[in-house]
Formats: sequence, C-alpha cells, structure tokens
Amino acid sequence: MSKNLILLFEKFAESNDLLEKLNSSNSVIFALDYHSHKQLTEMNIEHRILDADLTESDLIEINNIILNISTKWYLNKIVEKELLFENINFGWLLEQELYPSLIQIITIFFSLIKIKNKLNPDYIFVSNSLTKLVSSVFTSTSISSIEDQNNITEYWNFDVFSIKYNFGRIPITLRIPRKVFFKLRKYYENYFIPFFNTIYSHSNKSYPSIVLVDFNPSLYQIFLKKLSVKNKNIFLLNRRRVAVWNLESFKTVKNSKCILGSYEHYIDKNDKDKINNQISTMKKKLKLLFSNNNLFSDLFSINGVSFWNYFSEYFIRYCEDRFTEAIYEKIAAKNFLLNTKPSLIIHFYEVALQEKILIHEARKQNIPSIILQHGTPHVSFPGFSGMNSIHGTLPLSNDKKIALWGPIMEKYALDQKIDQNNLVISGSPRHDSYFKLKNDVIPSQEIILITLGQIDKKNAGSQLTNTYIQYEKAIVLICKTLKNFSDRKKIIKLHPGDMIWKSVIVEPIIKKIDPEIQIVVDANLPKLIQSSSLIITVGLTTVLLEANILKKPTLTILSDPQERLSASSSGNTMFFNANEEEKFKNIVNEILTKKETSKIFVNNGNDFIKKYLANAGNASEYLANIIDQNT
Repeated sequence: MSKNLILLFEKFAESNDLLEKLNSSNSVIFALDYHSHKQLTEMNIEHRILDADLTESDLIEINNIILNISTKWYLNKIVEKELLFENINFGWLLEQELYPSLIQIITIFFSLIKIKNKLNPDYIFVSNSLTKLVSSVFTSTSISSIEDQNNITEYWNFDVFSIKYNFGRIPITLRIPRKVFFKLRKYYENYFIPFFNTIYSHSNKSYPSIVLVDFNPSLYQIFLKKLSVKNKNIFLLNRRRVAVWNLESFKTVKNSKCILGSYEHYIDKNDKDKINNQISTMKKKLKLLFSNNNLFSDLFSINGVSFWNYFSEYFIRYCEDRFTEAIYEKIAAKNFLLNTKPSLIIHFYEVALQEKILIHEARKQNIPSIILQHGTPHVSFPGFSGMNSIHGTLPLSNDKKIALWGPIMEKYALDQKIDQNNLVISGSPRHDSYFKLKNDVIPSQEIILITLGQIDKKNAGSQLTNTYIQYEKAIVLICKTLKNFSDRKKIIKLHPGDMIWKSVIVEPIIKKIDPEIQIVVDANLPKLIQSSSLIITVGLTTVLLEANILKKPTLTILSDPQERLSASSSGNTMFFNANEEEKFKNIVNEILTKKETSKIFVNNGNDFIKKYLANAGNASEYLANIIDQNT
C-alpha cells in the first residue's frame, strides 16, 4: 500500500480531501511550523513536528549556513562585479534583513534533507507555498499542493511598518506596507518638515552641526535638552520613523530647537533623473545577473542541494526593491552631508541599510560618527559575538567610537578587541528620566504589569516550533496564575515591534483565559512600571533594567532556553520555564503578599543597576559634554 507524506506549513484550508488523507493510517504528517502544529492540534490530528528531531550539532550547522549565506553570497566575484555601485557592494546592505528571513526556511530545508532517506514516501502532499522547496529535495517523488488558507505570502519582516496605539481599552495595530510608508514619508518631508523648520528651527552658520539618526524624541527628552544649550545645530535625521508624530514629540523637538533633517530638501530634478537612470541600469544588471541560474543555485544551497528554485521567487524582487531604495539613499545622503556639513553623527543601528549608506558617505567626507548603545544586548547568547554584522552591537570598523551604558558592556567591547580609546562609557541617556521618576511620589501599586518580548530571530534555536509553543504556554501560565488575584489590575503591554509576522497572535489567548486583563500597545511605560507592584516579562527585555531602576520586583518566563545564558544582560530577575507552574505561582504569591520577599528582589535589582549603568541619572549631561568636546 502506498505511503503518503503530508507537510503542512502555516494555516491551511481544511478541505474534505485533505481531511481524508490526514485521517488515513497510510499518512505520515509533519507540522513545519507553529501555526500548522496549532491547527493540527485543534483538529486532534496526530502529527510530528519537523524540527523536533534536530540535534545540537544540527542547529550549529544550520546557524553557520545561515550566517555564511547572509554575509558571503554577494562576495562571489561575478556577483560583486554587478552589485558594486560607487564602491558599495549593495549585497552588503541586505545582511541585517536577510539573516532573520533565512532562519525558518533553511531550518525547514535542512530538516527535509535529513528525513528524505528515512521516509521514502510514494506521494507527498505539501502546503502550496512550499511546493517548490519540497520538490527541490524530493526530486523523484510525486508531489501535490495543499491549498493555503492565506494565498498572500509575507516573506520579508521589514516589508511592513507597524504603528500601534490604544483606542480606549482596545489595542490597535496598523500595518503599513513599506512602499506606502515611504510615500507617506515623502509627503512628510516635502510639506511638514519645511513648515516646521520655517517656524520653529533656525540653523546658525557659526555653530557646528551634529546629526542624530532615528532618535525617538520622547525617549531622549533630557538628552536633547542638555544638548540644546551647547551651541550646536542639531539635525534629527529620521529615515525609518518620523521624528514628530504626536504632541509630546512635537513639544520636545520644538523646545530643544532641533532641526528636522530631510533628504527630499536636497534632491533636485537632476538628482531625480540620475536616480531614475541608475535604477534603470541596476534593474538591467540584476536581470542579467539572476539569469545565471547555475551560479545562484550553487550560492543558495545546502550540501549540494539547492533551494534557489523556491527562494528566487522572493529574493529577486526583494533585491530590486531594496537596491532601488539604496540608490535614492546613496545620492540623497551624499547631498545631505555636503549641505549640512556636520561635525559629528550619532546613531544606533550601523547594520541597517539606511545607516550603512549614510555612514559610508560620512567616512568618504571625513565626518566622524559615534554609535550609541540602544538596548541591553544578549552578549552571552550562543554565537552572539560572531553575528555582529547582523545585530550591530559594536562598530563595524575598528576606528569608530561607541557610547556604552556601563562596565558590563565595556568589558564585552574590550573582549572583542575594541580599542579602549574608542569607548565612551556614558551611561544610558534614555533612562535618566527613570531616575528622576524614581524620586517622585509613588501612586497606588495595585497593578501587575506583564510585558511581552518578541520571539527574536537570533538563530535556528530561537525559531524552533517548540520555542513558539513555550511562548504561548508562558502567556497561558501568567494569565491563569494572575486570575486568582482579582483585587489587582492586570495589564499586558505588547512589544512595540511587529508581533504578527511569523509570531504568536496573543490577544485571543489572553482574552479567552481572562477577559479582565487590559492589553495595551501604546503607554507611558515608565509611569506604568512605577505604578506596578510586580513586573513579569516573557523573554529578556530592557524593561527588566527599567523595573530595577524603579525598584520593582521582576519575574521572567523564557520560551527560548538559550536566553538563560544571557542572565546578566537585561536586568536582575528570577527565571522560569513555562512548565514550572507551581514554583511560579508560589513566587508570585510571595512577592504580592510578603514585603520582605519583594524587598529581596528590589535589592538585587539595585545591585544590578550599580554594575550595569554608569552615570546613573546623569548620562545625558555626560554624553552632551562629550559631544561638545568633539565638535
């Protein structure tokens, strides 16, 4: 009797024909991801999880494959020749985005290769979106497609910009397509920025200029205020988010006398013609380059088995889109710097496409730049230091300065051979407001605050189906535990990033268990933490450090066991996994009912802050003085 192999990915249509195959004793069924596993579980269909049998050595090999492809495909001599635009290899610009987008698909592809010889099926039925991928492995087996529930495949995480806010108690997320966002940004730059700058911002030709890239004015109010008295022209150049989007940011930018930076202001008709001509040339070169199917089949392969037949469908258009953006960014960045003539650039994400281009142009014009630490990186995470080209925690060049938050990150930088002379131990300017708030009168503390981190796409282990399962279990455990504390207000704060793309949709899970829990996506987080008696996080997050500053006890449930190795990265907390139900419930109860237990957690948090942050409460002034001395 023939044997069927059924491979399901994401959400699938439950047709009668599929149901018959799923219930057949001749079928071997695999869930290829969390969503298909969840759907099969709800249907009571016995199945296996494809990535469950991957060994530790398998995961290491997969991680190396993903990193090598992300950072080396464009170094092939034939490819490099065609992707070189004014001394920038445009393939280099894609590393940060390509790496996380490859994790899931390469993990699946590797797993399929591994099981191929073990199963030897007669027929394969696979979700439509992965038919080409599966046919690349099972080349001699009859393959039929299963209809996907959603025919639109969203492959690239950064193809969507998420805007989150609360309408009363209702959390709302607007997901704006990348191209639409950039069109809206052009209107913002052509109309709002000139209007704002004409009325509120005036540059002084006798002052040196500095450029702050993608700063959130609401998070850096104190820093901008300290900097505004240093006789500098402060340009806010925001490429991935607008600088002014609400009343608070408007007031901050206005009061700190910042100038809103705009690329559009420095682009004339000749530049636009040049951009269009270069885009046209680039597309012709790409079309010819990607016609070399043998070359790319070899570059995008694992152990001689290529996934290019599948991946090309997404990658070719992706390259066209990003390189189109890059051509505009390159010409506009050059013009912006030539006209504003900054003495210094301060920025966060050197690995992002826009900042790679900006800093490359700045170096050509001998304009120095400083990276500012932007969070609590998981420096002890497996393989973290080897992925600096992806996460950009440290500078990409050895001759560049970086402003760090304190001794722990200073030690990490020195261990990675960063010159001591290039380290500025400034502390965290964004957290000065927390130290100020710490001294304010504390309101009623009847709130239990839960903050959800993203399931970060750090490596293959972080994207295993079981990681998603544990993430959901963590939320269920928290909601069920806190339901017993009816006298407390429970608030769940969602992560500000996109939690829809390849993630767990949490709102229905929360509301099913406890409809009284309030879900927020946009909130005054410092005051929310200050008003809480307990902070619970799912995953490691900077909120732990912020809770430590505000003297709040913290608990953390981890969905990814690798994160335990980064225990000292984000703040002092007590770790749990989602299976430690009784232990978690007992500790929650102790913290909420026994002051001495809560005090122990607070004291441990104080100790962490002393070790992690320099210039606590005065980092803005310290960094502003450093900038003043260097301009």
